[in-house]
Amino acid sequence: MKKHILSLFILTLMALPGLSLGETMTTQQTKDSFKASQFSEVKEVETDESSSALKGDVALPQTGVVEPPSEDSQPTIKLEQVQITSFAQKCGVNSFSISNECGINAFKNIYFQCYDGYEEKSGGESSCKPAETWKTYARETCLNRCGTIKEPAFEEKPLPEIKETATAPISICYISEKLTREYSQLILQLNEAEATGNETQIKDIANKLYGLKKQIEKRKEVCAVGAKPTERIPSLTEEAPVVAPTLIIDRCNDVVRMEEKLAYYTNLRNLSDAEVIEKIGFPRKELGIDGIVRELTESIGKIKEQCRVQGGMVTQRLITTREQIPVEVLEPVNPVVVESGQEIDVYYRAKIERITSVVNVDEQIQGLKTLRVEIDVLIERLIKSRKEIEVRELGNVVTEIKLSKGEIRADNIVIKTTGKKMLMNVWEKSISIEPTQNDVLIKDGDLEVKVKEISIKDNVLRVGTAEVRTAASYVIEKLRLSPKSIELKEEGGKAVYKIKVDEPRKLFGFIPVTIQKIITTDADNADVLKEQRPWYAFFTTK
Repeated sequence: MKKHILSLFILTLMALPGLSLGETMTTQQTKDSFKASQFSEVKEVETDESSSALKGDVALPQTGVVEPPSEDSQPTIKLEQVQITSFAQKCGVNSFSISNECGINAFKNIYFQCYDGYEEKSGGESSCKPAETWKTYARETCLNRCGTIKEPAFEEKPLPEIKETATAPISICYISEKLTREYSQLILQLNEAEATGNETQIKDIANKLYGLKKQIEKRKEVCAVGAKPTERIPSLTEEAPVVAPTLIIDRCNDVVRMEEKLAYYTNLRNLSDAEVIEKIGFPRKELGIDGIVRELTESIGKIKEQCRVQGGMVTQRLITTREQIPVEVLEPVNPVVVESGQEIDVYYRAKIERITSVVNVDEQIQGLKTLRVEIDVLIERLIKSRKEIEVRELGNVVTEIKLSKGEIRADNIVIKTTGKKMLMNVWEKSISIEPTQNDVLIKDGDLEVKVKEISIKDNVLRVGTAEVRTAASYVIEKLRLSPKSIELKEEGGKAVYKIKVDEPRKLFGFIPVTIQKIITTDADNADVLKEQRPWYAFFTTK
């Protein structure tokens, strides 16, 4: 009897218009199949065109999609048919903000939120970075979180306006970073040789510069034919393959960046001297703000013309080889002031490449010496405009940085200042180094280390001639000390930390006293070299 009633019920459902029993059953099956399959049988992937047009959106797959039954087919129960309604999940940055300006378009702190609900606050006193660096970090972090199966937790919020250029960037070959460093060192040596009148050394440096010119010409040939570096590692007897490093030229994007600089310095010009000193650390006149605004205005005019030429090249599809790129686009324009050391590096490499195309060696050397003066001005302005700067930013344009009381010296550039911080890593520990009125202060986490003079070369910290390979914080953690003060010195050709600590003792064996002990440790491996106590410690015991 129950079977007859069930059959009658099924026939009644089948008679209803617009309802397929097969579809009804598969809807119930969807839930069970979704849990069981876990996307193991994907037959077809569909995307929502409207949402996939949004940059960074990810369309999730549909499982077991089948064609709907035709009108002539009889509705039957097909348990293998499974249909899941998918959704396009937005991924990327939902909201973004930067704060605590510390230089030209540079900031210390960032806050961002991804579409999946993840949010992060980053930065601090030693995190002064260009805005573009922070934006890239936020984008990469959020894009790495794409693919999570969950609905967007937040409504879309517009990001701060990022000006985009209408033209496509141009990829060209410039000299390598290694050659840039070699040129920089040779020009400095040449200036010193000329100052002392050492004719033999001058000729020797001129020959080395000629050799570097030949290397650049060889790389230009590689670039012209579009050759790519081989993946095979050459043997010790083989000559290393010539690699043509590539840089991107986008003059229209350069216009945007230069206009941002102009706006920044125009704002500084409108501040009082006291406000400028508080913001940057130098008075308006010493920084030369009026001159910078004038130079920026002139440079923007030149770059706008380059942008116009570049736009015509892209739209007319004229770019096939380097030789077809007009000089108007290739000629680097002095950035006047820079946001980072990398910007100096790019300009330096571009100018060296142009100068070394000159046939006459004497003209080439004079051009390189003039360029070095330009680079020194950019480095000086960068250090003055930033409260903090990472040492590695200057790696290709500065051979050695020295800090002493009230002074930062970058090769031949001397900047009288206090409070400016140079940032680097020692033993995977982030530290900051700043000149003060009396000495140099190294901040390592909560620790403060004093030193008379310190230098940085090849991204290695040195006191005197000795290398500092271990951070003070590592030594303190290893020895489990609570230091009262720490001093970095060179003794016997070694870099050492002089760590003062309080030590509880007993005078005459029964009177509790506290004496100060100095522990000397090796700044290379954190080994304890010796311990010193005051003379009256002789009357005390542990």
